[in-house]
Amino acid sequence: MVIRSGTPTGIVEKIREVWRGSPRGAAQVDDAVKKKKTFLYVIGEDARKVYETLTIVNNDNAPIAEKDRTVEQVMTAFEAYCNPKKNETLRTLAAECGFGAIKDSLIRDRILCGISDGKVRERLLRESDLSLKKCGEICRASEVSRRSIQTMKNSEDIVHYAYKPGKARAKKQAVPQTGKTSSAGSCSYCAKKHPPG
Repeated sequence: MVIRSGTPTGIVEKIREVWRGSPRGAAQVDDAVKKKKTFLYVIGEDARKVYETLTIVNNDNAPIAEKDRTVEQVMTAFEAYCNPKKNETLRTLAAECGFGAIKDSLIRDRILCGISDGKVRERLLRESDLSLKKCGEICRASEVSRRSIQTMKNSEDIVHYAYKPGKARAKKQAVPQTGKTSSAGSCSYCAKKHPPG
């Protein structure tokens, strides 16, 4: 069982099921130390590696020593590890502020201020009746076109690599044969005088 930060809650539920269904009623063990050791054995090696990195705290946010940790505290720590706090989006922040009717225009303005591509920002500012929806569409179209251009540029580089402009090979011109023997010298292969060929 592989456990990573941000894994679905199914992992924690699976740990609970394995713990409840463990042999010899390990969940019903009375001794807290034996119970925790059995739990750590049952959950597997991957989960034990995660357990070694967890900081388990009490209600006062003070760390709990290894020997004082209970199985319930360990399970709660696994839940916190597998379900980190959700990122708050701009839309939820605006909803909590009670902006009402101007919420969309404020989000749109925040997007305009945050865009790093000057050409896209200029295009958005040229729009006379720019809504949040239209702003999102233009930004998405810009991202898609930028990716397409990058893909085409990469494929052009491959094509240009196959054909390198440079000096073309000069074609050898055929010497018309007149049928006369050359008196300049003998054949380098047979040492006799004859026409080339």
